[in-house]
Amino acid sequence: MMRRLARHELKSEYSEIEPQLMKYIAEFPEYDLHEMLREVLTGESVIWVGKNSFAIGAPLDYHNARVFLMECTAGDVEEIMEAMPIIEADIKAWGFNDIEVCGRYGWKKKMQPYGFKLDRVILKKTIGEDDGR
Repeated sequence: MMRRLARHELKSEYSEIEPQLMKYIAEFPEYDLHEMLREVLTGESVIWVGKNSFAIGAPLDYHNARVFLMECTAGDVEEIMEAMPIIEADIKAWGFNDIEVCGRYGWKKKMQPYGFKLDRVILKKTIGEDDGR
């Protein structure tokens, strides 16, 4: 089962979550490990960890709405979904009504039974790479 790590627990728990974080950074090099850890340590972000997964989130302000964005989610999506009632309770207690989760497209099927729906798609292109035209 996943649990939220308090900031002061990060140092003692780091060796257990480091492999998952390093794998995530390798897959998504736009993220910086030191910056992710700094944000958790300063309270800008929150981290939940499980045996085979983790989720890092923070408030996100749109022009007319404030949501809690789970920006870095990785590992066992079923473990994350099993922990969602705990995560949602934390987020609700902090005054948020909506949660957004960044994940792989394949997570859509597994998350729909928990009330998640596809809201938008982010498309990415590296400028200068062959576009296939």
